[in-house]
This record gives sequence, structure tokens and C-alpha cells, in this order.
Amino acid sequence: MNLNPRQLRLVKRVGYPVLGLFVFVVSFYATFPYQRIKNLAEHQLSTPELEVEIGELGASPLLGVSAKDVVLRILPPANRPLAVASMGGQPQIAEKSKPQVIQIDEVDVSVGLLSLMLGSIDVDFDVDGLGGSISGSYAADSEDGWSLELEAKELELSRVPQLQSLGPPMRGRVSAAIELDVPQNRMADAAGAISFDCPDCSYGDGKSALKLPAQSLSSMPPAFRAMFASEGITIPRIRLGPVGGELPVDKGVVRLDQLAARGDLQVHMEGTVRLRRRIEFSVIDAYLRFKVGSDLKKRDAKFELVETALGDAKRADGFLGLSITGVLGRPRVIPSKRSRVRHAQAPLPPNAASRGG
Repeated sequence: MNLNPRQLRLVKRVGYPVLGLFVFVVSFYATFPYQRIKNLAEHQLSTPELEVEIGELGASPLLGVSAKDVVLRILPPANRPLAVASMGGQPQIAEKSKPQVIQIDEVDVSVGLLSLMLGSIDVDFDVDGLGGSISGSYAADSEDGWSLELEAKELELSRVPQLQSLGPPMRGRVSAAIELDVPQNRMADAAGAISFDCPDCSYGDGKSALKLPAQSLSSMPPAFRAMFASEGITIPRIRLGPVGGELPVDKGVVRLDQLAARGDLQVHMEGTVRLRRRIEFSVIDAYLRFKVGSDLKKRDAKFELVETALGDAKRADGFLGLSITGVLGRPRVIPSKRSRVRHAQAPLPPNAASRGG
């Protein structure tokens, strides 16, 4: 094929840069030190509370990396004292427990090179694991703060070890969405929305016992504490779903007023969670109302005993009330007929519903 001078100039102007880009991409993938990056990622992501193990690290499209067979081990606290002194006992040392393990099939991460060159972070990620998928993006800047968009679809609760550590198994598939902007890295100014939905959630299997920690029982009535003493109580399969809600976030405060469950238990919650950098240190001020369905009480008579033991919490509308306050990692639960939540009936923040999930 013969090209005229104008066409030749055009080929040189366009072809050489394209060829250079092609050579760069091929060289990048061929020489990228995946093993060293794998070792570095495992080291950087691991903490005293978390061990990260990556089975295989390789290339993914758009100058990204793909990690397969990722294992997260959540390490238990060592020699944590049990708060039993308030119940008349002596402080004891918790038995050493096994790490909680989360297995993820594959993680694809794409990093914006231009953002890196400008001193910021812009990452897109896709995760296959826990029986479902998670996708989203994360952007961070030293001056502007950070933002997160995340969408989770059809995650299996039975594959989340933190939920299974409650004793009886929790089952069902949950979908969730998070949109969060944290200007100047100040959680007190965080804004956005959190939503989740689990149409078929259930708890218990009729075999496993529910054991409540001592600090959760210290404020409960003696009859209730006696029920959970020693080996706890066996929980039948309880249909919780549908469970869900859309929780607006404004000025670092998550509103819980739309959180509800409508199954064998009717559950409604109101109140707030004030976010902190570490989620377990966030401060909750909430009031939970629940009612045991008649079918559940017919299936298992112990729920009649639960209602009797919580008689001081019985409200005029037939619900039982619990006040939940303190840090999110170790809240204090007190039976209460009346909500003590400050501004529980205040209007939602402007445009809270439109932030959606």
C-alpha cells in the first residue's frame, strides 16, 4: 500500500505513540515484581489484630492487579479479662480462642496513575467472595479527606465468622450499599448513607446455645441473668427477615430510625451512632423495641420466660424495650419501658432520603 506524504506524517504522529504505549504496557506486565508486591502487601495490610495471606498475585486489565485465594485471619485479643466482678465474681481470664477466618476468592484492584502522580489515591475494586460480590471505589487526598462508595450483593451471612461467633448460626443473603464522604479526614463531618437488606435472615438452629458476655448481663434483671448463666440457652431457628433499613449519615452521626426487622420477632430501633476513626470506639445512643411473635412462643416456651424475666421492660404497646448506650464495641444494655434517646424524634437531616444506597 502506498501512502502519500500527508498520510505518512499522520502515521508517524499517531503510530509511534501508540506503539510506545503498547510496548510500555507489555513491559509493565512482563517485568512487574508480583512476588515482591505480594509480600509487601501482606506485610503492610497485616496488623496485630489481622493477618493477611495472598495465595496468588497477578495482572488484571487497565494496569491493575488481581489477588486470588486471599485469607484474612482476625486474631482474638490475648488474655482479655472478663467483666464479672459486678456480678459478685472474681475477674477471670478469657480462654484462648481461635482466629476468625474470612476467605475471599478474588480481588481486582485498579489504581488511577494520574491521581498517584498528583499525590492522591483513586482506587476501583471488585471482590468475589463470601458467596457474593463487592464492588466500589475509594479516593483519598491529604487535604480533601477521603470518600468511599461500596456495593455488596448477595453475601452469605453463614460465611462471615464474626456473625457465627455469636453462638447460634446466622443465615441468609444480605445486600448493602455505602456512600461516605469524610472531608479533611474528620469523622465528625462525615456525610452519606448506609443501606442494607436481608429478606431471608434467620438466627439459630435448635442446637447451638446463645452465651452472652458478662458485661452485657450486668445491667439485666437477676431472672434474665440466671437464664444465660453457665451454658446459655439453646435458640431455635428464628426467622428475622426481612431485615434492613436506610441509615442517613450527617455530621458524623448515623441515624438508626429506619432500622427494622419483621419476622418471628418484630424489631424497631431509634437513635444514633457517632462515628469515630475506629468503628468499635463509635458511641451509640439507641433504644430497641421488640416483640416475640405468638408462633415463636408456641414453638419454644422459653421465650415466654424471657418476656417474664424482662417484665420491667414491658411497654403498654406490648413491646419490650432496651436502652443501648456506650461504645459500640462494648455497649451497655438496660431494660427500659421508655426511650432515653436524645432527640429521637428529631427530623431527618435535609436530603437524607435522597442520599439513598
